[in-house]
Amino acid sequence: MVSEQQAVAEAKNTSFMARFGRRNVILLTSVVVVLAVIATLTSQVISWNEADERLVHQSAFTGNLTVINQAGPYLKAFGTTSAYKKVISINFTGDSSATASAIVPLIPIRFLDTTTGGARGVSRFRLPGNVPASESGALRGLLKIHEEFGSQETLISNLLMRATTENVKASARMMSVEQHYSGGNGQLSQDFSDQLTNGIFVTEQIISTGERDKTDDLSNLSKQQRVTINIKMDDEGNPLRNAPILGSYGITVVDASIIDIDYE
Repeated sequence: MVSEQQAVAEAKNTSFMARFGRRNVILLTSVVVVLAVIATLTSQVISWNEADERLVHQSAFTGNLTVINQAGPYLKAFGTTSAYKKVISINFTGDSSATASAIVPLIPIRFLDTTTGGARGVSRFRLPGNVPASESGALRGLLKIHEEFGSQETLISNLLMRATTENVKASARMMSVEQHYSGGNGQLSQDFSDQLTNGIFVTEQIISTGERDKTDDLSNLSKQQRVTINIKMDDEGNPLRNAPILGSYGITVVDASIIDIDYE
């Protein structure tokens, strides 16, 4: 009889502990779920902006776009954001360990005398911030950039890298490899920075033929020719240029330089 009573008591205790354990598990699970929901909601309501970035925020309720310039917390309110570095750097040195927004191989170039090579250098661009829309309502500044490109990665590949490549190539076409080899890299780098900032020069090739000895045959004529580049001028004596492709977006050139050339 006593044994039966002890067995019943132990069964009750075991049942109680099991129920107590299940309640704890349920309670703990509920707390974890609630905390996860709170954390998720908080991250969708309040977020953080880094000091070296600007954010384009699109409202979840109206779809309106705004630029967040200040570093620190901001009201996200379930909207979506796209981050853009205030200064974007493109490194085309071929150094995979470099720190930059984009790291790309050397840019292939062709000098005036058709000698080819690879240009090594860096370009840095400052993006505009919040610029009021025009009188017609057209977006400007970073909002225009975001409207047309949608992300920093697309901006780099479709505009900044293209501008860098075009201007490196255009600058190399203005001198011969002999001029560059004789200390012309400073001028090449200066032309690159100038044209990237202000627009590519409108140029024409001038082919001059030196005097030939009467004994020279026609097959040597090409050896007497020299090709130079002439920058066209307007009526006021200013260099003619193509419109800089960065100007319409308010993007400014912080720095642009060609470090050296790898001759092929």
